[in-house]
Parts: sequence; structure tokens; C-alpha cells
Amino acid sequence: MQSIGMFSHVLWLFPILRNTPVLNANNKRFRRVVKSRVDERIKNPPSRPDIYS
Repeated sequence: MQSIGMFSHVLWLFPILRNTPVLNANNKRFRRVVKSRVDERIKNPPSRPDIYS
């Protein structure tokens, strides 16, 4: 619980870091790849239903 307490006063920093292009380039690329794969999977349903269909 101490580790949570250390960061509780800087919660405002995480959205800033998340939206900073230089610091977040890999995360944004990963999210784009995941979104495109999920969209592709939804458009092409498998023969056996899964969580995406």
C-alpha cells in the first residue's frame, strides 16, 4: 500500500504522459495494431464463436 501512496499525489501526471507523443509512441502504435486486428476479426467472424464475435 505504500507504493500506491507514493503516487497518489501525482495522478494528474499519467494523462499528460499518456498524451505526450515522444513518450507514448510505442503505446499508440500498439493500440492501433490491436484495434485493427480486433476490427478485422469482427468483420471476418470465425467458424467457432469467440470473445470478439
